[in-house]
Amino acid sequence: MNCPLPTEEEETEDPIGADQQYDATVNFLREATRDRSKFPLVFAENVNYGFRRNLWGLKPFGLSIALLAAIGSWGFLVSSAGLPPGESWLDGVTNADGATITRLVSSMLNTLATAVWILVIRPEWVRTVGEAYAERLLNAVNTLDPNIG
Repeated sequence: MNCPLPTEEEETEDPIGADQQYDATVNFLREATRDRSKFPLVFAENVNYGFRRNLWGLKPFGLSIALLAAIGSWGFLVSSAGLPPGESWLDGVTNADGATITRLVSSMLNTLATAVWILVIRPEWVRTVGEAYAERLLNAVNTLDPNIG
């Protein structure tokens, strides 16, 4: 593979041209490493990165749905408890039937899903696997046939 990368001096003199060279090299590497059987780590990291990137892109929708589900399920749990005045909904849960337990578990899972969308799915979560994918892609250079490209 004959894709010389720009030197630091060349990059300083022509940053746009250097970026174009980097883009061309990365595009070449992506195409040259598409064979899953020869480059299983590149493929696996690409799948991980794509999954997390897509979840990040869907975060506004996923968070909205999870939040609405959590609010709705907690509201339904409290309103369906049918407790006498002055008795806490927690008292109702303690002496609950199967349907109430199901509603409680559902509410807790919806709250957990909301927390995951808020606390886990963040740019740093995507960046870590993006960097791992980039490392695997660049490491694949060592296994490519030097006569291609």
